Amino acid sequence: MRTTTVRVDRSRVVVPAVVPAVVPAVGLAVVLAGFAATAGGCATMATSTTTNAPVAVVVPTVRVAAEPTGPDALETYDAEALLVRGLDLLEGEAWSEAADYFERLLREFPTDERANLAQYNRGVAYIHLGRGDEAVAAFDAYLAGLPPNASSKDILDGRFKRGQALAAAKRFEEVVDVFDHLAVEDISPDDKVEALVDAGVGHYMLGLLPGGDQMHRPTAEYRFLEARRILKAESAHRQMAHMQFFSAQSAFYLAELAHLDFLDYPLRWPTKADIDAQKATSSTSSLEALLGDQLEEKCQRLLRAQYQYLRAIREGHPGWAAASGYGVGHMYEELHAEMIGLPAPDDLTAEQQDIYKQLVRKKVLILLEKAEKTYAQTTDMVVRTGADGVWAQRSRESLETIRKRILDESTALAREDSDNVDVVPVADAGHGEKGKG
Repeated sequence: MRTTTVRVDRSRVVVPAVVPAVVPAVGLAVVLAGFAATAGGCATMATSTTTNAPVAVVVPTVRVAAEPTGPDALETYDAEALLVRGLDLLEGEAWSEAADYFERLLREFPTDERANLAQYNRGVAYIHLGRGDEAVAAFDAYLAGLPPNASSKDILDGRFKRGQALAAAKRFEEVVDVFDHLAVEDISPDDKVEALVDAGVGHYMLGLLPGGDQMHRPTAEYRFLEARRILKAESAHRQMAHMQFFSAQSAFYLAELAHLDFLDYPLRWPTKADIDAQKATSSTSSLEALLGDQLEEKCQRLLRAQYQYLRAIREGHPGWAAASGYGVGHMYEELHAEMIGLPAPDDLTAEQQDIYKQLVRKKVLILLEKAEKTYAQTTDMVVRTGADGVWAQRSRESLETIRKRILDESTALAREDSDNVDVVPVADAGHGEKGKG
């Protein structure tokens, strides 16, 4: 259930501020008149005949395709035509097709002024396609290709996107290095919030590794809480609706950290040593009391995580609300699995152990029902908001699976109850002691 990427839709789809106009298709015959035998032309210089001073007119390099291919089957095109079409596809979330256009621009017009814009935007497409290492290379090329007078925003956007590409490549040590540095720089509060949340996700992912709970999980929690502190402070004097994504994302990951805390406390059957230790510190000790204490602690951790998930849902972002709903339902399934997996007491006979396990299955069936209810509510919310995505899909699949599980388990328990009922002979049914008349 763990997500493995930080936000990848800080979509600054870069468009040049000023570019030469595309040569209209109807005018290409004039431009290409002297190049009929070749597949492409090169830039030419023309002079004005109305003044003494020559005026330079830049004609974009144009290609003529021998066999038109691609979704547009372009016969003639230049760098700008490829860039504009790629941006249109990017806007429509046609990631693979957009990447094809940017790659084509870089391949056929490597020295064009739009080439660096193509580097940035192909990196955006690669992130969405899960091609993390290629995305990192694209943003490295973009940053290296920026002119000395590039704006701080262009540089900052490239650095943010490079960090997100590192996350797509699952290079989380580098992710936290990028965003931890950005978070302490002199940047706007909005950018600082984004850097803190992205750094927090990187630390969260490292926290899933052995030993990560000692350093990275507390660091992740601090990053998310600090981001929320800034958001709260900023909301006191300006509207922050545009930062809803990050507010909800930070709340979701705080819930995920609480979920990990829930998982880190496994239920186990108390041993004799546990009972003896309890006797030394308490006047009352029993197997039931020790197991009850464990269940109480486990349920408290579940409730704490559930509260955090509900807080994320209340942020109102449909995507993170769907993820949070799935998290709550999955926790109930996990607790059910743990309860079912507890072994029966050793001092019971085989028959008694079967009865014990059946009683446990009856008691914990309600956990599956709670999970089913949560998945159903999440799926309904997704339908209302149209927030489709990976978490919505997981909730739908889990809802179908758990409904079948509940039906199968209820049927099996009813059948076992029926098998255990003592059969009374019909001749004796309704009669008391023999001889009574």
